[in-house]
Amino acid sequence: MFGVGTDKESLEDAIDATNSLGKLAETRRWIEKSCGIIENCLSRFSI
Repeated sequence: MFGVGTDKESLEDAIDATNSLGKLAETRRWIEKSCGIIENCLSRFSI
């Protein structure tokens, strides 16, 4: 059960987790950018 295969799987899981965090950071940047654009538009047209 605790052989080389397990180590390889846990390494792959760690890589997957790192990739997920990278995607999450990209998504967050995209959302912040989009919200910034929306805020700029709203502030221009606010009464």
